[in-house]
Amino acid sequence: MNPTTPELPDETCAYVLRKKTRQRPRYGQCSPLYMEKVKKWKHHFRDIVHKVFMNADTVSVPINFAPMSQYLNGFLFEYYPFNPTEHGLNIDGMYDIVDEGTIRIFVANDVPRERQRFTIAHEFAHILQRFDGEFMADMEAIADPVERQNIIERVAEITASYYLAPYPVLKRAYARAIEHDDRWVIRSLATEFAVSVKMMEICVSDYSLQKQ
Repeated sequence: MNPTTPELPDETCAYVLRKKTRQRPRYGQCSPLYMEKVKKWKHHFRDIVHKVFMNADTVSVPINFAPMSQYLNGFLFEYYPFNPTEHGLNIDGMYDIVDEGTIRIFVANDVPRERQRFTIAHEFAHILQRFDGEFMADMEAIADPVERQNIIERVAEITASYYLAPYPVLKRAYARAIEHDDRWVIRSLATEFAVSVKMMEICVSDYSLQKQ
């Protein structure tokens, strides 16, 4: 990351709120529209992430962000750490586009490395959303701005998790890990993929790996 943080963008940019990673809405508390849109677009962006990895020169674990920057060819990506407390902010990250060729990603430096990695992946998910005309048109058609934002954020969370722990890669790693010791599989996989234990628990559950 670049050592000197430039002036932070204003509040209109895409940002990651300071909250637990991948918080799930409780069953029965979401509208049918929310459930429909999240289901539709999570699959759409998982397909895009798959294309990102297919386009990559190399893919290794823990997943880095070279495949994403290669996929978004033509942009220069700059990464800046910042301290939210010093700026009176309650966020983990944000991005902005300073010109047609440079995208800056800002990441809170007062959280663990795993959370910083998730924040960067989350911001990349927002960038993919921004450049997806069909997605943006679908979101603009949602009348309730709160529900719209909830859908956008939830899809970004799912996309970020899938990027950092893609199903085919995690499936193979899980099979290897379970052969050695099933007591510490989640923790060892979280370390291997450089993500939080909570995120790894959710991924293993979502992918139904324990049932395979």
